[in-house]
Amino acid sequence: MKRKSAGRNDFSFEIRRQAVHALGIFTVPIILYFGKVFSLIFLGAVVVFFFVLAAYKLEKSKRRKNILFEELAAIENFFEEKIYAKFERKESFPMKGAILFYLGAFLTLLIFPEKTAAASIAVLAIGDSVSTLVGKRFGKHKIFEKKTWEGSLGFFISAFVVLLFFVSPQRAIFAALVGALAEAFLKIDDNLSVPLAT
Repeated sequence: MKRKSAGRNDFSFEIRRQAVHALGIFTVPIILYFGKVFSLIFLGAVVVFFFVLAAYKLEKSKRRKNILFEELAAIENFFEEKIYAKFERKESFPMKGAILFYLGAFLTLLIFPEKTAAASIAVLAIGDSVSTLVGKRFGKHKIFEKKTWEGSLGFFISAFVVLLFFVSPQRAIFAALVGALAEAFLKIDDNLSVPLAT
């Protein structure tokens, strides 16, 4: 009974994490409305912000106490209880998912035209979240390391639907397939491989 309960709690935790991951879709209207230069500055600032939070958390864990002035302890405790505890995997580098998501978005926008980058980031936000949840909930047939056929199919279908807002159905099928293969087989973190490959 405890094992089932733990499994449900793990999946609930993953739903929370992937819901936050999917919110990355809001970078798409920023790119399309404000353009490349502003969006690169914005994404770069977000990467720096999350990196500073991660560095701070690592430093704090070494000292085992609040580093900031007492007046700021409430803000620090808010991040500790509401953000890290609810959305971060215990074993991972702090804020790793957020840092790599926005770094992947930044690099994609730096390399590709705005519309292409926006489509790729939308696929990352939605397709990667869907593949993780489908794979964790229904995945029974492994294809590579932790990846499953079910998760990859979830990625492909969701990526295809997302891409229909940007390109023709033929291009959407091709890009969704390339993204699904990158997500399943490349050893680089999905947050970097998916937008750059799609």
